[in-house]
Parts: sequence; structure tokens; C-alpha cells
Amino acid sequence: IGNPKDPRAAPRLELSLAGRDERDDDFGSTYTPKVGIRWAPLASVKLRANWGTAFKAPNLLDLNTRKASGVVSLADPRSPTGRADVLVIQGGNPQLQEERATTWTAGIDLAPPALPGFRLSLTGYAIDYEDQVIVPGQPNPFDILLHEDEWASVITRNPSQAQIDAVCGSMPFFGDPAQCATARPTVLLDARMNNLAVTTVRGLDLTLDQSLHTAVGWFNVELNGAYVFDFKRAITQTAPLVNIVDTVNNPLALRPRGTVGWQQGGPQQPGFAVNLTANYTGGYQDHESPVRHSVADWTTFDLGLSYRTGKRGDWMDDTELVLNAVNVLNTDPPFVDRVWGYDLINTQPLGRVLSAYVSKRW
Repeated sequence: IGNPKDPRAAPRLELSLAGRDERDDDFGSTYTPKVGIRWAPLASVKLRANWGTAFKAPNLLDLNTRKASGVVSLADPRSPTGRADVLVIQGGNPQLQEERATTWTAGIDLAPPALPGFRLSLTGYAIDYEDQVIVPGQPNPFDILLHEDEWASVITRNPSQAQIDAVCGSMPFFGDPAQCATARPTVLLDARMNNLAVTTVRGLDLTLDQSLHTAVGWFNVELNGAYVFDFKRAITQTAPLVNIVDTVNNPLALRPRGTVGWQQGGPQQPGFAVNLTANYTGGYQDHESPVRHSVADWTTFDLGLSYRTGKRGDWMDDTELVLNAVNVLNTDPPFVDRVWGYDLINTQPLGRVLSAYVSKRW
């Protein structure tokens, strides 16, 4: 809705609708709709919002890994002896369904005429995952009966002899095969991959960019910021949602990145170029360490140098030479009280990394 002679002119309103239907022999059919809307009341202002669903099909390994069973003794608060004989099913699960997600985003883009070269983009988002595939019993499967309220969907108390025989007769048995026929376990545990977990994510992304043309070249300043308000996970649909943001090996709340760049001749033009980037990781918590309960923040710098030849009329036409240094100051990641001594997910232990390449176009 807008100017029919110039569909890109403001004011205008755009609506987009999409849908996808898929049918799969392994897990059935899925339908994923998407809706988007964009409103530009002025040439310098755009408001946008999107809503949609998505899915991830179970992989062949999770569906078809060879199944097996066995009897183990686990701690059980409901047993008079404190322990119970448990018949455990392991392996692939052909009944797995797809993981599903619902997402929405809403944001604003600004490019005020009073500030040439300035752009601001702000986007809020929410993601809800359902039926995520996990192995029951995390993080300690030997304590699963101590948390029966959370894992009730995969625990069967006092299984019938028919249920026991069905398990023992349909898959290999770990241990003495005769034990499966004579054992009378009081608990049946389905420890195969199951659609159990739930995750919700809420966050905000910011991009700020300012370019400036001067007598000595083009300057560009860019700031990218990401803030995760919460990253909540429930190991089953009956378990409580726990916010794991800002904890070791999990998503962090604050991770901004700023870049200052200079180009001698402008974007994609011949000449020298320099880029300096600062990466910041905010401090966070370590609830599992008995000694050190916090992890320090971390700042690293990346440096990039390049030279582009442009059109010269010789074999060096359109050639670019680039030298990059990641973590140029060789800053160590903050110490984490784990076997490796650092956060495997959120930091890199490599120190300074240099790379160089040459590219040519013709």
C-alpha cells in the first residue's frame, strides 16, 4: 500500500505471507507458516515485525540406532531399601517427532537525513522451542529416580510381565539373557532419545553504523550489540524453566563488538584499508565451582590490513592483499574452574592467530 508509481517511496505498508507443507515417511507431515509486515511512514524510518514457525526433523541416527536393554540398580527414594532394579531401554527411537519452534521479531530501522551516513537498527526477538530431542536423565542419569517428577513421562512403575517380556524379546539384552526372562524389575525406564525439552529465548540486537567521507579517505564506525534477557530451559515439559544465561558453557547476556575502519579510496576502491575491532564478553557466573563462583569479563582486539590495486593495465589488475590478526594482543581467556581451564563454548584458547590471503578478479 503506497505510491503505485514508486512502490519503494514512503509512506508505504508491506505485508508478506508464506507457508510450507512437507511430508516425510519417517515422522509425518509439517506445516510452517510465516507472516511479515513492514511500515515506512517516512523514508528515514522503517518499522517491521515477523512471526513464523519452524521445525527440525529427527536425524536417522536418533531414529535407527540399534536398541538394547539391561537391568541396573539405581537409587530410589520410593523403595524400602533405597534402591530399585530398573529395566532400561537404550538406543534409537523410531517414534521421535520433529522439534518445533515459534519465533517472532520486531524492530525499527532509522536513517535520519540530518545525519548523513548514519544507520541504526534495533531488533527484539523471542523464540520458543518445543519437543527438543534429548536423552532422559541429564545431567546425571543414575539419579533419574531422585527427580521422578521431572522425568515421569519416561518412567513406568511396577511394569507388567507382558511389558517386561516385550522389551526383553524385542532387543538385545546387556548381561545374561536368562536374567531378562527371570528378573522382576520394579521400574521400566525409557532412556532412548525422546521429544522432551523446552527452551525459551528473549533478546535484543543492536546495529549502529556511521560512515564519513573526508579529504584523507572514508571512515566507518560500527557497533553490533547483542543482549540476551533470558535463555530458559526445561529438561521436560513438566520440569520448571531454569534461566541458564550467563553461566559457564551457556549463552551469555552481553556480547558487543565495535569496529573502526578507514579506507583510502572508499568502499571497493583501490588503495589501503585498516580495520580495528574490539570484542567484549561480559562477566558471568559459575555455580558448579566450589572455589571460584564468577568468571571475569574478556576483551580482545582484531586487526585487519588490506591493499586493493584496482585497474592497472597489468597482471595485478583487481588484486587484493589481506593480512588479519585475531586477538592481536594475545589475551588469554578468563580462567574457569573446569578440566580445560576455560569456557569451551564462549571463549577460544588459541591466542593470537595470523592469516593472510591474496585474491584476484578478472
